[in-house]
Amino acid sequence: MSDRQKGEASVHTMPLVAENYSVSKNNIKSEVLIEKRWVTRMETVRVPVRYEELYVNGKALKPGVADSLVSAIKGKAGTKRSSSGRKTEPVALVDGNGAMEKTIPLYGERLTVTKKMAHVNDVTIRKQKVTQVKHMRVSTLSETAKAKYPSGRVQKLA
Repeated sequence: MSDRQKGEASVHTMPLVAENYSVSKNNIKSEVLIEKRWVTRMETVRVPVRYEELYVNGKALKPGVADSLVSAIKGKAGTKRSSSGRKTEPVALVDGNGAMEKTIPLYGERLTVTKKMAHVNDVTIRKQKVTQVKHMRVSTLSETAKAKYPSGRVQKLA
């Protein structure tokens, strides 16, 4: 006689699969390179510069005209005829026995550009511990077993 015939129940093992999750955290050590470098940039500075100009009867003499006028006056030591045929001769600046010429100094501002190393800024470096909360959604899969009897009754098995 077999075991089934004796009225004993047969036992079957059925594996149920379920997923579990675990959360862990690891400390990660990383290095940061901090350095300072020299950088060159060009700067343009516009500075007003004052200077004197020579005026004759209220009209400004252009730099080229003033230079040629002075050289022409210095070059004429005596009476000469110009290209237009007129006779020219140097005369005293002031009536009488005065000087034949007078030097007038012209002044102007001159720029001097210098640069020097200067303390520009300070940088403070520090590190901080930051705690951040992260929320994760994890879906898991699990199997359940049900027993269905010939009478139609269904029983959920753990």
